[in-house]
Amino acid sequence: MDNNTESLSVMICGLPASGKTTFLGALSYSINSQEIETSLKYDGLPEDRTYLNQLAERWLSCESMDRTIIGTHNSVELKLRSESSRINLTIPDLSGETWGHLWDERQTTKDVSDLCKQSTGVLLFVHCDQFVKVQTVNDQNLQNKALGEEEVKETAADWLPLEHTPTQTIVVDILQSLSSAGLSDQKRKLVIMLSAWDKTGQCGQTPTEYLSEHFPLLSQFLEANFLFTSIKVLGISAQGGDLNTEGEKLSEYDLPTNRIKVTDHNEVYSDLTLPLKWLLEN
Repeated sequence: MDNNTESLSVMICGLPASGKTTFLGALSYSINSQEIETSLKYDGLPEDRTYLNQLAERWLSCESMDRTIIGTHNSVELKLRSESSRINLTIPDLSGETWGHLWDERQTTKDVSDLCKQSTGVLLFVHCDQFVKVQTVNDQNLQNKALGEEEVKETAADWLPLEHTPTQTIVVDILQSLSSAGLSDQKRKLVIMLSAWDKTGQCGQTPTEYLSEHFPLLSQFLEANFLFTSIKVLGISAQGGDLNTEGEKLSEYDLPTNRIKVTDHNEVYSDLTLPLKWLLEN
C-alpha cells in the first residue's frame, strides 16, 4: 500500500430532506463497526468525531435525522485507506436550504463557494418519494378550469419558488451552478444518489431507467454531459425502509448494516464506501 496520504474533499448536496444526513450516519456506522467488508476502511479516528457519532447513533437507533441547520457547516472528516492508498477525506454536510437558496436567490456564501472549489467529486441526492413533479400544460389547464378564475389568481399569488418548482428543474440548475467558474476550477465526477430507493417497490427498473422516467429533464441533461468527467446513477436505501411504518422491523436486524442497500444497474450491495471510492479514483 502507498504510504503517501492524499487530502481530498467530496461535496455532498441535495434539497431539504433528500437523504444526505441519513447517508452520513449510515456511512459512519458502517465503516466504524466493521460488520461488513468495505472498500474503504478507517485509517485512524478523526480528532473530533462528536458529530459523526451523533449521526451514527441516530441511524443505529432508527431515529429520524435532524435537518442540518442552515448556516452551520458541519464537516465529516474521515481518515480512510484502500488497498493502494491513504486518504484524508472531508465531506461538508450543508443544509438542503443552502442548495435551495443557491437556486432561488442565486447566491451563496464565500465559505460554501470555497468548499465547492476544493471538492474532488460531487454526491447529489434526489429523493425518490418526495419531489415536485412536472405538470403538463394540459394538466394545468384542467386544474385551472376546476379551480375557477378567482382561485387560480390566488394560487398564482401564493407561488413559492422552491416548493412549487419541479424538483428536476432545480437540480439541473444546481448542477450547472456547481460547474460555474465561481464554484469550480475543474471538471469533476458526479454520482446521483436516488435516495429512499426502497420506496420504488418492485418497479423492475435500474436507477438510470427510473431517472429517465420520473426525472426526464435531469436524465437528458446528464446524458448530454458536458460539465462532468463521468457520471454514475445509483439507487440507495441507507435507512432500509420507512421509519414510520417499518421502524420496529428495522431495529431487529442482527447486523444493522444489512439494512443498507445500494443498487447499481441490477447489482445490489451494502457497501456505502463504493460511491466514494469511485469518486476518488483517477
